[in-house]
Amino acid sequence: MMRFGFEAAAPEAPALAFADAAGTRRWTQRALWSAAATEAARIAARTAPGDLVLIVSRTRPEAMALFLGAMLAGRPPAFFPPRSPRTDPAYFARQQTEAIRRIAPALVAATEAETRDGLLALSPELAPRLLEDAPAPEADWQAARAQFAARLRGAAHGGIPLFLQHSSGTTGIKKACAITAPALVAHFDAYWRQVVRARLAPDARVASWLPLYHDLGLVMAFLMPLLNAAPIACLDPFDWVARPQGLPDLIEAERATLCWMPNFAFRHHVRLQPFLARRDLSSMQAWISASETCHARDAEDFEAAYAAWGVRPGTVTALYGMAETVCAMTQSLPGRRRALAAPRDVAPGAVLGRERLATDLAAAAAAWPGARLILSSGRPVPGTRLAVYRDGAPQPEGIYGEIGVRSASFVGHAGAARLPDGGFPTGDLGVILDGEAFVLGRLKEVIIVAGRNLHAGDVEAVAGAVPGAKPGRIVAFGVENAATGTEDLVIVAERDAAAGVTPDALRAAIARAVTAEFLVSAQAVRVVEERWLVKSTAGKIAREANRRKYLAEQAA
Repeated sequence: MMRFGFEAAAPEAPALAFADAAGTRRWTQRALWSAAATEAARIAARTAPGDLVLIVSRTRPEAMALFLGAMLAGRPPAFFPPRSPRTDPAYFARQQTEAIRRIAPALVAATEAETRDGLLALSPELAPRLLEDAPAPEADWQAARAQFAARLRGAAHGGIPLFLQHSSGTTGIKKACAITAPALVAHFDAYWRQVVRARLAPDARVASWLPLYHDLGLVMAFLMPLLNAAPIACLDPFDWVARPQGLPDLIEAERATLCWMPNFAFRHHVRLQPFLARRDLSSMQAWISASETCHARDAEDFEAAYAAWGVRPGTVTALYGMAETVCAMTQSLPGRRRALAAPRDVAPGAVLGRERLATDLAAAAAAWPGARLILSSGRPVPGTRLAVYRDGAPQPEGIYGEIGVRSASFVGHAGAARLPDGGFPTGDLGVILDGEAFVLGRLKEVIIVAGRNLHAGDVEAVAGAVPGAKPGRIVAFGVENAATGTEDLVIVAERDAAAGVTPDALRAAIARAVTAEFLVSAQAVRVVEERWLVKSTAGKIAREANRRKYLAEQAA
């Protein structure tokens, strides 16, 4: 029978270590589950079984206790982020207001007064639904753990989802996925027990700066280790942005063995390495790149940059997942890195054969000049099947196109499409080779210019490397051109005023770099000042929102 570690957890065993500028707070198993039981009582007093509880908070132990308490009470919780100073206020208001309207929470909880005030300013009608602070007696931590185990076995609150998580909101309003107890248990068994504990890190100790409102942060850096009573060490993502030194500090202090990060964070830490104080990272057994296209060069460069700090070759792995399957669908293993040399201009239906697979990146780059070296995301986890589909039919290995999934932990969301064989179209483009998934990008992020297929992320990376452009503040998109019957490539780039490059010079340099790399000319390169670009609540460039903003200003 599957065990989640509840019975084995000692009361003073470590549960959470939360670090910020003020220091590190530590919660034991007793403290975490006592706080969760207290919150369950407060929430149950204000709501009915099945009511949705919305938690708007930065990463905090108190927010985690609220989330657990709502699940204990049979009131499915969902995390929403507070507004970041870097998020466009109008875009944030539109996203949050519409998302709150759609999920209609019965109760809204916030761990900071500033966040509560912001919510009321955004939606005054939420006032009667706010959970106010109130003293409560310490609860029975062991009873709370036993109650949670009963929920996972389906012995309590039958039919009510455990929690809600949201798919990416970078191209529109977020879609809520209701995660059930069977789906979470299936994911735990397939990924955490059979992959993480068996193949990645038998001694699992997690370090994370990922936000709790993102499936990677919520599931991998919180719920999966929680079910196994594995220690969790965390930073708030806003704190990580302001003080990236916090991550190596945390890993050394807690002797962490696992860390999930988006691909961009590996490249970011390579750039930061000369400015960070050296720490001992030798405890790390696996770094997992996820959440976006994984580039083999970024994995290799990260290991090289931090080799003297104890990072071992082959420890950067990759995961492919999505909120609709709880999280993980595949996972590569340490010590066996494979890359696919993928053409930059490739259309669905094209064949990418095994001859393009490589373990030597330098040799692959020489053999396939200009190719993208895509890191393998590994084989599907037990209970999951992946295939590339065309016109609803699964294709043989080596065919490039949209990836579809069938998974024991699939939950989907309202309005989710289905394939004829019962699978689910992911919206991701890639190829399956030797049973491994290579994910090249999003279907909606492909810009087709005169028959050439460009990935927006690739264009943004080239433009962002031009001196004077602000890293991470570039967006590329296509605009339909009725006269030519194709799309025009448009690039909007924020200028780093401190670099001393004029807007005209930066515009010309970006245009030259993109033309040289892709043999396609951008129809428009617009240089804007800092803070022009719209970012989503997840901190990503909101491509569609920026496209609309650009077109509106052009029309005006």
